[in-house]
Amino acid sequence: QVGSRYRLVKVLGYGSYSAVCLAVDEATGEKVALKRVADVLQSPEHTKRVLREICILRRLRHPNLIGIRDAFVRPSATGHVDVYIAMELADGGDLFHLRGQMSSEEVRSLMWQLIVTIKYLHSIHVWHRDMKSQNVFLVWEGGERVIKVGRGSKAGFKAPLTRVVATPCYRAPEVVMSRGGYTASIDMWSLGCIFGELLQRIAHPPGIACWPATPLQALFAVIGTPCWADVAAVQEPSWRRYLHHLPGRAPTLYRRFAAAGEAAVDLLSRLLAFDPTRRCSPDEALAHEYFA
Repeated sequence: QVGSRYRLVKVLGYGSYSAVCLAVDEATGEKVALKRVADVLQSPEHTKRVLREICILRRLRHPNLIGIRDAFVRPSATGHVDVYIAMELADGGDLFHLRGQMSSEEVRSLMWQLIVTIKYLHSIHVWHRDMKSQNVFLVWEGGERVIKVGRGSKAGFKAPLTRVVATPCYRAPEVVMSRGGYTASIDMWSLGCIFGELLQRIAHPPGIACWPATPLQALFAVIGTPCWADVAAVQEPSWRRYLHHLPGRAPTLYRRFAAAGEAAVDLLSRLLAFDPTRRCSPDEALAHEYFA
């Protein structure tokens, strides 16, 4: 059903609302990732979500972002209308499934690219809202790994912000504990989670625990419980009561990631600050000693 321009090669994966195939653009010879969004008119919300994604993708111009090549509609075999989005193909796999250790220099290079990418998105008022290692793809350019970030959502859209953003283990505390009252700093929290994953790839002494995923108890075992001033700033009374009753725990970041070096752990702690107003911005992160 994709017409004559694209020749389908194989299925690359499935999502909640879509499927992605490797395809060849017969007009250019380029291999692309062709995403099919089924029944785009099933509801006004679904239609707006897909249209918003296409509009955002057409605005993005950055070497570390997966670019859009084409978008078109086709009738489906069931009588519905499907949308197809042809995207730049990043065929080096994603960061989550990458195997093996990395050098400190490789980790530093990847983090620099990620932060620069988020800085660009925020500069045009776009929040990614689902930063995770599965959305960070890798390609080889000039003998070095280069990241390509996929997917994102726009800040300030008319629908209310919700807690249904981000994959759970990359979800900032304010997303969990609020009714949509969060800012672009949620992307910096997610970068902190990815940074923790990358730091685990640097050889370290045995016995250092791995980076845990949420729930919150496991999170606080790493970053420590929030101070009372941070608890007082939490909007939801039920969450304030919950946090007040937690026994105080010291952060264990320095013990867990000591092998990565003091500068790396300090940047990690700033990215994983519980209070989003104290979490470092992209500019602050790029100016950190870790990148000196």
